[in-house]
Amino acid sequence: MVEPFTQILIKNIGQNFSVERDVDFNPDEGEIIDSKSWVRIKAWIPNDDTLNHKKNSIDVSHKLLNHIIKLPNINYKYVSTNDWKNQKFDPIEIGKNLVILPTKDYENKYKNKKKIYLEPGLAFGTGHHPTTKMCIEELEKRIHVKDTVLDVGCGSGILMIAAQVLGASVSYGIDIDDDAINSAKNNIKIAGYEKDTFLANTKLSESNFPEKFDLVMANIASKVLIEISPELISFLNKKSTLIISGILGDKITDVTKSFEKSGGKVISIRSIDAWHVSIIKKDS
Repeated sequence: MVEPFTQILIKNIGQNFSVERDVDFNPDEGEIIDSKSWVRIKAWIPNDDTLNHKKNSIDVSHKLLNHIIKLPNINYKYVSTNDWKNQKFDPIEIGKNLVILPTKDYENKYKNKKKIYLEPGLAFGTGHHPTTKMCIEELEKRIHVKDTVLDVGCGSGILMIAAQVLGASVSYGIDIDDDAINSAKNNIKIAGYEKDTFLANTKLSESNFPEKFDLVMANIASKVLIEISPELISFLNKKSTLIISGILGDKITDVTKSFEKSGGKVISIRSIDAWHVSIIKKDS
């Protein structure tokens, strides 16, 4: 029942949540996770004017799901902004050579890894989320030094930061959410990549970005991916790679069909916990 409940969260709070398991597995090595194993879902809801409405909506949907299958109770806990930003988290290793760290105290332990430093509040919603994790893994496999990168729906800027750490010459990010752009600016500044990145708070169709990129990423909702699939394909040349994610359950079929109709070729699809990431090339 992870999929329907995470859909409830997406509807109410976007992707500000993580799905965690006590047991790790590696799908690239052919390992298969036990579908009956328990998961822990943690979500962050901003304490603003929309808090009560969002909580009520989540609670009502949870009760409806409870009629189908018995679910654990939802536990709410107030966390101050200071506690949120300074919470402790263990280093998160992603892919073969990347690690997300809370501070430079871990530098010696991971001296052979490429490091991404994030404030704990940001790491909570990024390093543990299946879509972001898979995007970074695919990025690591496919990026080349000096590549130009576009991140559509850049959110916190984590994928742009990862691209720069992995050797991109420049990364462009776009998002229609003001808070996301402000968050990305702050995180990119902390990471030290202000001179190598550009951000735009606008729709993709209204951006004045370069016409082509070596690598394009879009970790956003399936509906939006379908709507902008022609635009995303238009940013590719024959050698470019497009990484799409944020796709849940059987929506992967509709999403990949839309890209094929727009002139794309599906190279691969992989999944974690019913979330999917797909690699697209321009069909020659």
